[in-house]
Amino acid sequence: MSTIMSPSLAARACPVCGSKNVYLQFRNERGNYRTLNCRQCALAFSFPRPTEQELREFYSSGYYTGKYEGHGYVDYHGIGTEYMKRVWREVKLTLKQFDISPSHLLDIGCATGVLLAQAKDDGWRCTGVEMIEEAAEIARLEYGINVIVGDVLSVSLPTSHYGLATLWHIVEHLIDPIAVLRRVYEVLMPGGYLYIEVPNWASLGRIIRGPSWAALKPPEHITFFNPDSLSFAARKCGFAVIQVTTHYPSIADRAAVPGREQPLYKVAHIAAKIACNLGAGGNMRLLARKPL
Repeated sequence: MSTIMSPSLAARACPVCGSKNVYLQFRNERGNYRTLNCRQCALAFSFPRPTEQELREFYSSGYYTGKYEGHGYVDYHGIGTEYMKRVWREVKLTLKQFDISPSHLLDIGCATGVLLAQAKDDGWRCTGVEMIEEAAEIARLEYGINVIVGDVLSVSLPTSHYGLATLWHIVEHLIDPIAVLRRVYEVLMPGGYLYIEVPNWASLGRIIRGPSWAALKPPEHITFFNPDSLSFAARKCGFAVIQVTTHYPSIADRAAVPGREQPLYKVAHIAAKIACNLGAGGNMRLLARKPL
């Protein structure tokens, strides 16, 4: 994998608010990158920024099969299936909390379509967008999901059509998150919902680990939000923010597994819950709505 160089120093401008009032947070341990932080909106982002062509080459079929050491997935279809089933169970609880009924769901970055398959079983009409053809083909053949291959900014989608759009660990990969969120706003029907999960820049793990934070791995992850900057980005694109939460899913999973180490995990789970209540959980979810 070659070192990705930015085409212009103008790329130092914050990709969310456009401010050039940024400072060096630290130099990354992985590759020739720096992590910059925006003083205006608090976004953190990797620099140099990749080009669209470089990302298309990076997100090849090897991304889901362990081609890149330290990036992507060794066996996404095997490992990711159970994970995305759990994700949909949690998403359903949130949708129920806010009385969001099944309609047409658009999952951007749908991978092999597991989340959409679960949603389909629960009465949702489902469409996915996925950059990698091999992953999209699995979604089509195994689950009968309509998946469009390509970048959400360039594929053809109906406007004002979808009742819910999900972007699960997608936004941190984006060169231009504002352009994508505006595109999502365009294709959602009035009153439609946006639901996002991203790594939390304000997490306790990131604060403790600094440049060795697990989620900090350009060119795969290049844009990092905290609750304030993610809310700012959603509002900038016209959304009304309903809820922002943080959580540590892996600790919660381990705490639920019986075994001799269970008491240790229970203590870790309690500590994680405290961190989450303070907005410092490892992952962050934002639910927002397009106004009627």
